[in-house]
Amino acid sequence: MAKDDKGEVESFYMLCDDLPEDKILREKLNIYNLEKALAQQEMERNDKNYFKECLFCGEKIGNNRSNLLQHMSDNHNFNVGHADNLVYFDEFYQKLNQRISINKCLFCEKIFYNKQILKEHMRKKQHKSINPNNREFDKFYIINYLEYSKYWQEIKHERDSEESRVQSLERNPSLDDWNDPVQIYCCLFCNESFDDENQIISHMNLRHKFDLKSIDFLSFYNQVKLINYIRRQIFLKNCFICLKKFESSEELLKHLETDDHIKEFPDMDLWDQPEYYFSTFEDDNLLCLLDDDGYNKDESKIKVIPEDIKFEIKKELLESLNDLELK
Repeated sequence: MAKDDKGEVESFYMLCDDLPEDKILREKLNIYNLEKALAQQEMERNDKNYFKECLFCGEKIGNNRSNLLQHMSDNHNFNVGHADNLVYFDEFYQKLNQRISINKCLFCEKIFYNKQILKEHMRKKQHKSINPNNREFDKFYIINYLEYSKYWQEIKHERDSEESRVQSLERNPSLDDWNDPVQIYCCLFCNESFDDENQIISHMNLRHKFDLKSIDFLSFYNQVKLINYIRRQIFLKNCFICLKKFESSEELLKHLETDDHIKEFPDMDLWDQPEYYFSTFEDDNLLCLLDDDGYNKDESKIKVIPEDIKFEIKKELLESLNDLELK
């Protein structure tokens, strides 16, 4: 390259709050967002014609947003904070409602089979709040607008003392609402669910002609695999006998009853797979009703053979064995 060769001069700009101009601009934007959020919060606080349904029981709560939050805290132990700490409440409510509508836990964000199982999960795991580490909800808390470049947890950590943390623990909501039924049992074939084990057994017997006790000749773990297999196929709208696919659960149930497939025992090759050690849905309490006294009932009949080894039994050997048994 010649000494006189010069390239085109380019200018680069560094976006960093270490630069005074950049920092001033960021602080002004933060003040603008804070003023906007405070104005929105004031409007929401003065709105006396606000009515929304409770996320958990569907009761319509009105007059203002504070009453709705108070209802969910008092009646369902669901606490997202004081109304004065929230902003853009309508959008916040919609996000929570969307998650509840697809049976998604608001804390751990797992998805469940139905609302009863979701409610039981949130009760047992104490997930009656939103995940504080989910930054998606930062927009709805006024604390996140107060200080530039600080996340709410940093602000809270700076303000909290040991005494205030103890007081906060003492102010935790009452656990009275946690006296719900301990377990919810969901039917294998339809959307019915019960909080009593005798009721679910009776329902499947009378409505679907399926006796849960009829499989107790299997070992406990084989019962688990069989139930998990049936649950999975029903969820996928497949017949667990012939594997035919249906468009709706109603069509599948009609097929099972019309062709008497609901009374048949599926081929062991279909359900005796390692994947069916795991339930289709978390907290499938129907598995708790299986007979665990038969842990080794049929284990002696099941031999584990490596898949890469093939055994051939000659016809003459089988006939000789049969002759020995007859003698």
